[in-house]
Amino acid sequence: MELLEIRGPQIKSTGSESWMKLWRALKSMVLQKYEEEKTKAKAVMVRVEAVSLTADMWTSLGNMEACVAVTCHYMEDPMKLDTVLLGVVPFP
Repeated sequence: MELLEIRGPQIKSTGSESWMKLWRALKSMVLQKYEEEKTKAKAVMVRVEAVSLTADMWTSLGNMEACVAVTCHYMEDPMKLDTVLLGVVPFP
């Protein structure tokens, strides 16, 4: 049995290449989920009458790197506010 230890961005394993297999599998799952959610969001955006875009910016405490996120808010159902995250990018 192999043991995996995940700490931040590093994955340590008692197996020789287990961490790389795990990393590839996780990356593949995240990318697949991203594509599914992006397709759903695009389908909804063509049906709604109006959207509101918001931006949020923050910096990390450790290295003072700034990021900005853009979020889209809309109402497909008249009584329910929905939100989709459009992206998070480093801010120069």
